[in-house]
Amino acid sequence: MTDLPSTINFTRLNVHANIDAIASNAVILTQPLRWGCLQDMNSLSRETCRPDVLLGADLLYTIDKSVITALADTVILLAGRVAVFAVCKQHRPESIEFFLSLVQEAFEIRNIPASTVHEDLHAVDEDFAIIELWRKKRHRK
Repeated sequence: MTDLPSTINFTRLNVHANIDAIASNAVILTQPLRWGCLQDMNSLSRETCRPDVLLGADLLYTIDKSVITALADTVILLAGRVAVFAVCKQHRPESIEFFLSLVQEAFEIRNIPASTVHEDLHAVDEDFAIIELWRKKRHRK
């Protein structure tokens, strides 16, 4: 899913190009999803409205707090067990911190050094990070 409807065709092409690497039982959906838009979230099919794993890359590109808040609201509502984001620390480090402050009540936050992800990923830890957001268990009283 993308918050930029203009990129949906590119997203579909990317899925098609990588279809052989995707598990046969995976549910793949390519459609626009405007952050914070309940109408878009409610239009998701039952199979895709709460994915077990939610992946995102380079989503914190703005300093606009309303956009970051909408992203956080969307992640909190949609993410199942874990959300994983690849972020560039140099673009907007303040945006990353703001986003994490918004999701910290719902998720346990784990920062994974980019250099440890894969030997073919030549990333410098000061520039890039992988952020895992693990859904916190709710305790019943």
